[in-house]
Amino acid sequence: MGKLCSYLENKAFAAIGAEEKLGKQMIKAKKKQQGNKLSKSLAHARAKTETTINLYEDISSLATWLREDIFPLSGPEIETRHKLLHFVVEELQGRETLAPHRIGPVRRQLANQGRELLLFAEALEDNLFALSHAFKVDISVIRRIQALQATAPDSNSYWEESKKLYKDVGPIFKVIEEAIKDLLKQTVRASSIVENVNSRLRNYFFLRKTLGRGYLDLLQFFLNHRCFSRSHHPERVGKSPVELLTGKKHPHWLELLGYTRFKRPTKGHSELIAA
Repeated sequence: MGKLCSYLENKAFAAIGAEEKLGKQMIKAKKKQQGNKLSKSLAHARAKTETTINLYEDISSLATWLREDIFPLSGPEIETRHKLLHFVVEELQGRETLAPHRIGPVRRQLANQGRELLLFAEALEDNLFALSHAFKVDISVIRRIQALQATAPDSNSYWEESKKLYKDVGPIFKVIEEAIKDLLKQTVRASSIVENVNSRLRNYFFLRKTLGRGYLDLLQFFLNHRCFSRSHHPERVGKSPVELLTGKKHPHWLELLGYTRFKRPTKGHSELIAA
């Protein structure tokens, strides 16, 4: 949807530029009493500009719905999300003829994969009901606390709603809020993690036509015991996933497999060997 909006925005600006160019030509033509030659072209350009601007604004509004109402963590219940997604698909379909090569793929993807895209919301829904049962608080209150997480914590609206919720549930409000924050952090909305793993593993598969259990076991062992050479988190550099998980240092992965690592001799040692 982001790429689609960018494309339509550029198309709208191009239409505006073409209309302005024809408008300047019309002014010059009128001075020569030749305005009739450009009247139809200018009318067509104005109509095209209006159509492209309206299309961009409509698609941009639908993209905002997807971003802020359908796919956010602090969104409505799953049934409402599905209804809104169905509405977006219908609205896209109604405008598909205006840019079929661009709108069509997006509309089909949302229509065919909409349920899969909202699986995170179904899991989140189940967890929210579990919190409601655990804290013996009505689900509507849990949803209000969930929705509150989309509000800036330093805003007046956040503190006003917090006061109301504190009044409704008492001191346990902060405990529930922290539980919901942890829940939202643990909820994965996209397949980016899977795609990231696939992109990392693909480099080890391209030379092999078949993948046996033994190779996969060795690859798993290697990736779990290989140290990170770089990371966005400095504390991970020089440590393997196993070391980060257990907090204990281990030998090089080759030594764990029973091999002796080759070590380049020092200068003094190499001179002694030569002698």
